Amino acid sequence: MKKVFYLLITTLFFTSCKSNQNTGMAQTTLKQGIKGQVIWVEGNQMPSIGETKKAEPKGIEREVYIFPAQNTSDHKIIGTFYTIEAKPVKVVKTDENGFYEAELEAGTYSVFIKEDKGFFANGFDGKGNISPVVVTEGEIIEKNIRVDYKAAY
Repeated sequence: MKKVFYLLITTLFFTSCKSNQNTGMAQTTLKQGIKGQVIWVEGNQMPSIGETKKAEPKGIEREVYIFPAQNTSDHKIIGTFYTIEAKPVKVVKTDENGFYEAELEAGTYSVFIKEDKGFFANGFDGKGNISPVVVTEGEIIEKNIRVDYKAAY
């Protein structure tokens, strides 16, 4: 019973905390599109009691590839990486803190991070669309991406 209580308290704590990773995000000049931060996460990320030191998530420099909406049924997956034959709509680079922005027309897109072993994405919707984002007329959508294939949860 005591373990269940600690697990519940730990879970509530982590789900109620907001990351301060986005503080200091540069003002954007976008009229519409997406912006966000690419964050590297690795190592043991399991909640624990005591003074277990975890590797802190940090912003990283990467290339962000934005494709028309991509579905899991259309691609080969090798481990946690995708091979994608489609042509990207846009490719942008993050800054040294992982921040990026991309001016886009209204539409539905899939956002991937280019890694040595292929394209990485870790989000899906209920229809199998990979790392989807919907850009609507006149809006800027925030899309933060956790590159966490070397993390354990």
